Amino acid sequence: MTEVKRLDPASLKALAHPLRVELFEALSEGPATATGLAERFGESSGATSYHLRQLARFGFIEEDPERGDGRQRWWRTAVRGTHLDVRESGILDDPPARELARWYVRDAVHRAARAADAFLDAAEAYDRDWVEASDVSHARLELTPFELAALRDELHEVVERHRVEVGANPDPDARRVHIVVQAFPAAPPQEPADDR
Repeated sequence: MTEVKRLDPASLKALAHPLRVELFEALSEGPATATGLAERFGESSGATSYHLRQLARFGFIEEDPERGDGRQRWWRTAVRGTHLDVRESGILDDPPARELARWYVRDAVHRAARAADAFLDAAEAYDRDWVEASDVSHARLELTPFELAALRDELHEVVERHRVEVGANPDPDARRVHIVVQAFPAAPPQEPADDR
């Protein structure tokens, strides 16, 4: 399994589609068939099959050879995560890719907010240890672009140190945890009104 797939304009175009993001996210929870995913998302199996093949073509998912009976294809994730680095990807110099990146990042932010809402709505169902270990923090720092990039890289390094392949952690108390890192400049300062 690939560690983290770095998104470029071509792979971003393959992923930045509402149903494909849903399918990719679902497969990160475990293997499934096009039929099962179609039922889950209220789509035809033909539609899910098509989108799964596109995700596979760009290396996001792969067939699961350990499952299936020759009649149904099982799919699983082929990566442990994705990373959009606008410095290396060439996306900033490609206007259509820049628009796809904007959609993809906005969708990721909304998904993270929905996941946080779901946790807060169900907090009573979690053991106290999980609630106490959870965190939602907000900080405002005065940084240069260089310092912000250094902070971003350091945060990613910490996450990577703790990344464990899904299902590989033998501890029965281990659970999937959402880690969301957002770091961006505040709105640009307003220009003073011209009194002339």
